[in-house]
Amino acid sequence: MRFYLRFRDYKLATFMPKPAELPNSPPQSTRPTRLSVEEWEAPLEQLLIEIDHLLEDRYGASYPLHPARLERGAANNPVYDGLFHLTASFTLGLGSEYGRGYIIEPRLVTLEPIEPTLRTEIDHFVIAAMRERLPRYFPGRALQIEQDGPVIKLFGDLSLGILNIQPTPGSSE
Repeated sequence: MRFYLRFRDYKLATFMPKPAELPNSPPQSTRPTRLSVEEWEAPLEQLLIEIDHLLEDRYGASYPLHPARLERGAANNPVYDGLFHLTASFTLGLGSEYGRGYIIEPRLVTLEPIEPTLRTEIDHFVIAAMRERLPRYFPGRALQIEQDGPVIKLFGDLSLGILNIQPTPGSSE
């Protein structure tokens, strides 16, 4: 048995009210919603920008910039200028001591070889600076940052969880 939808019925179907628009349904703003990955990573990006500025202040004159790299402050995003390129990449953590998390990678954008002692010092600085600032950027989350073999890893409560949005004033429940 085949079902045919006439054009007139199709027009009605496309303009049917959405569940939130039906009478007696709560307003959209009061329903608990999951955080998107972008919403979760936004504070992480801001934290990395702050750490990038600290690195530039402390170590920015240690090495000459790569010839294709912009001077500090020349780009809108500090990821694209200055000596440091600080990134976070999600990993499932297979084979890792700490499991899934974000690998934090402070790269120096230069053609010069980096001294291993300075590399270690920079890693320790990033860990200490992030450890101090994590509660401000991620309040109420049990996040940790540690050296995981050759990389720096942010791990712990990475769940997207539920964001409870309070009803807007004047809305009915």
